[in-house]
Amino acid sequence: DVNARFANLPFAALSSFAPELGLVGTGSGQARIGGSVDDPQLAFSAEVTGFGATLAQGNGLPLLDIRANGTASARQIRLDSAEISGDGGLNLQLAGDVALDARTLDLRAGFESLPLALANGFAPGLGLAGQGTGQLQLTGSFDDPRADFTAEIAGFGAALARDYGLGALNISASGNASLQQINLTSATFSSAGIAMTLSGTVGLDRQLLDLRAAGQVPLALSRRFLESAGIGLTGQADFALTIGGSFDSPAFEGRAATSGASLYAPAYRVRLDNLDLRTNITRDALNIASATADFQGG
Repeated sequence: DVNARFANLPFAALSSFAPELGLVGTGSGQARIGGSVDDPQLAFSAEVTGFGATLAQGNGLPLLDIRANGTASARQIRLDSAEISGDGGLNLQLAGDVALDARTLDLRAGFESLPLALANGFAPGLGLAGQGTGQLQLTGSFDDPRADFTAEIAGFGAALARDYGLGALNISASGNASLQQINLTSATFSSAGIAMTLSGTVGLDRQLLDLRAAGQVPLALSRRFLESAGIGLTGQADFALTIGGSFDSPAFEGRAATSGASLYAPAYRVRLDNLDLRTNITRDALNIASATADFQGG
């Protein structure tokens, strides 16, 4: 029966070994080891106040307070609760069991106001922005885990999306995932001029696509593709699309239409107003069902 305690342990003391980490904060906790030599039992609790590191603070993460308590043995790890909190409403929670003998999982996690910019420290080219909130439950076995999730992201942005003129998005999604496939029960994307929904299944072996998408997008997003030809588009497009088949041989079906759109090509002295274009999309072709417009030239 062994008891251990520590109080106000400064993380800055580690800076002499790895100054580049820039660690700050203090830690306190206790642990008790009981049971027998053949079957030891560990109970622990720990609290860290004002934890920070160069990489975290460099990417907008505030100083963190961390609390955790639980038990462990050769058969099972049980996390009664673990919580990480910081300024700005940032909060992460984790609790549950990991059965080491049966190799099974039963974990629950939640997060609030998680800054996506943290990923930029590892991949700066992503240029991620926004904050995420969600819930995750991890069950199943080590060999066949399953994750059920819900998530919302406010103000999502990425460097590639901004290059194409796409502004910040609000995203919500729910579904589940395994080692075999991802099932998206629903996902919505909204922003100025954008309203889209997505649902379906993607096989991680690349052999299955079963997706349904629909919504409205601004035609101005085509600017990156058309501006080199001196052509511009304004207005909105509505679409409904299903994607089947596989990654190597996708099958598309659906429709797309514009209403009150405009196409202009100043170099050619051409402008089309009130462009009403209706198309049908099949696996092999884009068929124009009808097209009308007011032509202006000069």
